Amino acid sequence: MPKVSVAQAIIKILLNEDVEKAFSVPGEDQVRQIFQ
Repeated sequence: MPKVSVAQAIIKILLNEDVEKAFSVPGEDQVRQIFQ
């Protein structure tokens, strides 16, 4: 699987959101919230 597809799947699971929505906005804040 391409790394992008894997990353999209992980982000979709972690953010519990649509992949397109996750990638439509900068995810820095979202990523920080996940790991805080």
